[in-house]
Amino acid sequence: MPSVQARTALTVTAAGAIVENASFSGMDRAISLEAAGVTIRNSTFSGGQVAIQDGFAGKDTTLRGNTIDAVGVDGQLIDLDDGGVLEGNAITAEVVDPSTDNDTPLVVLNEFGGGMRGISITGNRIETDGGGLWIRLNGSNVPNVDIEANELYFTNAAGAEGLELDGPNLTGGATSGAVRIRNNVIDGIVDAEIGSSGGVFGIEVDQADALSSLAFINNSIRAVDAGATAGDAPVVFDALADGTFSGPLGVDFVNNLLVGPGSSADAVRLPSGTSFDADFNYFSGFNSAYAGGATTTGGNDQAGPADLVAACTDGDDTTACRLEVQPSAGAVDAGTGSGYADIPGDDIDATARPINVTDIGAHEQ
Repeated sequence: MPSVQARTALTVTAAGAIVENASFSGMDRAISLEAAGVTIRNSTFSGGQVAIQDGFAGKDTTLRGNTIDAVGVDGQLIDLDDGGVLEGNAITAEVVDPSTDNDTPLVVLNEFGGGMRGISITGNRIETDGGGLWIRLNGSNVPNVDIEANELYFTNAAGAEGLELDGPNLTGGATSGAVRIRNNVIDGIVDAEIGSSGGVFGIEVDQADALSSLAFINNSIRAVDAGATAGDAPVVFDALADGTFSGPLGVDFVNNLLVGPGSSADAVRLPSGTSFDADFNYFSGFNSAYAGGATTTGGNDQAGPADLVAACTDGDDTTACRLEVQPSAGAVDAGTGSGYADIPGDDIDATARPINVTDIGAHEQ
């Protein structure tokens, strides 16, 4: 397909259309989707503000194997409605104002219960001085959400909001989908509230009580010092679907490596009066592991030096380190491969994990 240069380069109106091996440059918007089931693969995007945006008719879009290098992004680079698949894409983006846009999500996926496949975000690499992923769930018939084996690097010195999962109109019950967030590397999130309205953190999960289950397992996460004070937390689970909710949340928080900047931040904060199942996590550089609610834990969490590989700490391009730990690190052989239904059988690089004792974090030695 020839190279296309235009303000809105391509509007797709045919259901099931495939756009492949295309090249888009110098545009305000590369592709506008007005049809369902569109696949965009093995294409390149450069220099623009918006790469791909759904119209109201677009749903179940697949983006696979694309390379996006954007500058001057003011808002969302990718905005998809009603489900979608992002797989194996390489995304680099510079925002207009890094001092204010680090809480503006770069990629937004909405699910209204009308998509057939739910949301799957796997094997992508994102590097940006802005914000990260925003997954918005609506209604009571939401399919599953899988966010797995991604590398998210936030290069803003003040940190960024890496991942927000929320449901502005989500209703609880057995029909709400299961969410699995596993084997991801998320580096450079904030350790404190940011944004003019407050309440924006490095990783935020709202309305966890409205989900049938949430598996947050084998992720490697690092926060930067953004001026946290006591009570701030880079990883947050809020139960907001019902303001009176109390009791256990359907959350498994297991085998995660969380590295802090040695500030006053707490690693994980739960809503008061709630609890979730947390165990076999490794914490380094936080004021405390948990705050707010309570955890149902087997007592296998650990705290100590992170012992990251030299590439993570030598002052050069830390996006090359992937938050891997040294062979002698405390997170090695400190996790569990059993006891939880959604523990992944492989690591971020598809290396098989042992059945019983595993490494904590996204990587298996």
